[in-house]
Amino acid sequence: MISPDDLEVNAYRLKVSNYLVDDRGIVRIQVRFRGQGKGQTGKIVAKVKVKHEKYRDTATVAIQDKKPGHSGIFKDVKYQDLERNITSNFVQGIIFINSRHQLNRGIFGKTQDDYRQAIDTDPVARQRWASIIFDEVMYSTLGAMYEAGGKRGFTIGDDAVGDVRRQIENWKFEFGPKFYKALLSGF
Repeated sequence: MISPDDLEVNAYRLKVSNYLVDDRGIVRIQVRFRGQGKGQTGKIVAKVKVKHEKYRDTATVAIQDKKPGHSGIFKDVKYQDLERNITSNFVQGIIFINSRHQLNRGIFGKTQDDYRQAIDTDPVARQRWASIIFDEVMYSTLGAMYEAGGKRGFTIGDDAVGDVRRQIENWKFEFGPKFYKALLSGF
C-alpha cells in the first residue's frame, strides 16, 4: 500500500491539439506511475475545463513490466480509423496511419491484418508505408525545431508555406534515399 508520504503530485497543462487521436476529442497522453512491484495500483484523476464546463474522469493504473528494446521517440506504427481527415498522426511515440483515408485503404486494406499482409507482400504498400513514416518524422522534427527557435531551430519568415515546404523538400532530397533504403532493406 502507498502511504500519503510516498505520493508525488504533478499537475500538467497540455495543449490538447498536440495529443488528439481522432475527431471525437479522444486525447492520448503518457502518465508515469512508479510503484514497488507488479500488481500495485493507483488512481489518476483528470480534470478538464472547457470554456465554462468542467469535466472529470478517473483511471486506475497498474504496474507492468517495461517492454525492452525501445529507444528514440518513434516506438510503433498502428493502422486504425482516426476519424479525422488526415493521412496519419504521430501521438506519444506512435504513428497512427488512418485506415479511413481512401488512398491508405486502397493500398493497405480495411483492417490491421490487411495492412500487415500488404506491407509483407506488396512493394507499393511498403513504399506508401515508408513515405508516411518519413513524412511524420519530418513533421515531428520540424515542429520540435520550430519550438526550439534560435540558431538550431526553425524560423518561419514572411512566406510561411514556402519556408516549411523548402525545408521539407530539402530533407526529402538529402535524407529521403538513405531513409527509404534503411527502412525498406528488411523486406
